[in-house]
Amino acid sequence: MAEVMVLGVKVRGSEFFHVNATTTTRIYGACGVRALASAACPFTASDYSAPNLYWLMFNAGLCDSEGVTTIASIGAAANKIGLPIVANHGYDGGWGGGNWRAFFEQYAGVQPFVAQVGHGQSLMDSISGQGENANNLLSHFFTIYGRNTGGWSPYANRNLPAGYWCADGDNYAGGNNRTTGFAAANVLQFYPDNVMQAAWPTAALVVAGMKVVTKMAWVKQSDGSGKDDKGNTCGSGTLDALLAANMGQFDGRMSETHYSASGVADVAFLPLVNGAVFHAVQQSAGGTWAQDQNAAQVAMDLYELATADATALATAKTELTAADASLASANDALQAANAKIAALEQQLQQQPPASDPTAAALVAAIKAALAA
Repeated sequence: MAEVMVLGVKVRGSEFFHVNATTTTRIYGACGVRALASAACPFTASDYSAPNLYWLMFNAGLCDSEGVTTIASIGAAANKIGLPIVANHGYDGGWGGGNWRAFFEQYAGVQPFVAQVGHGQSLMDSISGQGENANNLLSHFFTIYGRNTGGWSPYANRNLPAGYWCADGDNYAGGNNRTTGFAAANVLQFYPDNVMQAAWPTAALVVAGMKVVTKMAWVKQSDGSGKDDKGNTCGSGTLDALLAANMGQFDGRMSETHYSASGVADVAFLPLVNGAVFHAVQQSAGGTWAQDQNAAQVAMDLYELATADATALATAKTELTAADASLASANDALQAANAKIAALEQQLQQQPPASDPTAAALVAAIKAALAA
């Protein structure tokens, strides 16, 4: 066989992508995130969302804000998204001496895998003639989809030397540059064996390329909303984002919940059992919704709400304490008044009634008459 290629969906995208649905924040170090997203495409039969994967990894501490990660963290992320790991060669600085060849040749074209190299600047695409969009690029990740053992390539429609078909989010090929807004074409790069050797392979993570049919937890309802098999619900926009991220098999921890946040008309979040949190924002009343997986924003919003509630509770407690003190003072005054009333009543009971001169004279007259 001259050429083998993994079956199913294969996507090469730029590693320089926007990470938020509501901003234009672009990151520049997400080669590992992009590589895992590409490696997940055959298994999920979809263009796996690199921005969604970025948020999952960032919120789990598996990459930094620019998307920089490690082969170990990529493996952890694969587990989080339910992507089976077939084989894993962890970081090995001495692997580039040639020992990598047997591993690469065993899996290339059979299962997709994320490859790490120690000198990425050496990578030069034989098809486009383009190199890497970086200066002095060292550690770098990309996806390997296929292998040509040397000879005719049905994919390139020409003869090629022995080498590998790759999806490299950093290569200039297909307009992956600032002028085009990094709108990289979905074209694969071909790196011959000698180019791969010069790039110095240091690690590889092989994942399943055949999709395993799984029961979908979330089902679209007649109104477009979503409902999982636990009875949790979400809006239509969040359901679409959840399905686009290939997480329809994960139940919610609770239904999509709306809450208040400053600067927006409405906002909601939906947590899943796999740790992902979908965040939905409506900027103005009646406007469109935008979804992402910015769990950090959800945490900050809820923290601010909790802080405001705590402040309001403290104020209420202070007011209640003042009211209790006022009530106690009023009660003391009432008790003092009651004591005065009781004293007056006792005084009245102990004081003999005043004598009546007329009555006294009449009594004396009666007594005298009786004595006579």
